[in-house]
Amino acid sequence: MTTTAAPDPAATADEPIVARAATYYRVTRYIFSLVLLVMGAWFAYDGYVNWPRQNELHLLHVRDPVANPKDSPSRDSASIGLQKFLGVALPIAGVGLIAWTLYSSRGAYRLAGDVLSVPGHLDVPLAGITQIDKSKWDRKGIAKLDYELPTGQKGRLTLDDFVYDRPPTDRILEAIEAKLGVAGEADPAAGDGPSDGITRS
Repeated sequence: MTTTAAPDPAATADEPIVARAATYYRVTRYIFSLVLLVMGAWFAYDGYVNWPRQNELHLLHVRDPVANPKDSPSRDSASIGLQKFLGVALPIAGVGLIAWTLYSSRGAYRLAGDVLSVPGHLDVPLAGITQIDKSKWDRKGIAKLDYELPTGQKGRLTLDDFVYDRPPTDRILEAIEAKLGVAGEADPAAGDGPSDGITRS
């Protein structure tokens, strides 16, 4: 009879924690971008093709638009101009939103041992974290970590469990607090959540 050895808790605890881009965050913005692109195409068709053609057909059947304003084309230049503007602006906004979504959720959060990796920042050793601001954690799932690298470079990184997968992001913050031996306490200055102060000698 073959038996399977139980996983080593210590080894499991040392495995990297990785939080990748949240599916909901990306998909909802992809859908909205698609809506902007479709609407832009619709407005562009009306502004550049459909409405001018309607005006041309209308003019072929009128007798005297000057004497009878009701015989004037139903689409004025301002309306057509607005359609053209929206036909250009909305697709640009849609493409811009896709680009921003991919940029803001690029890469992944990764906690491997005592080193934290966050897109847009150099790898940060946990010993270099000087402040954990959780004033927006309970309401928005956002924590800001101030750090100072051995080179003297300082910075602030953000953990956001809406932009990146929530369970691993939450586990990363919990693991950081556990390894640093800190616990969230109310910060009177913040007024709406805990902020962990970490004093280094």
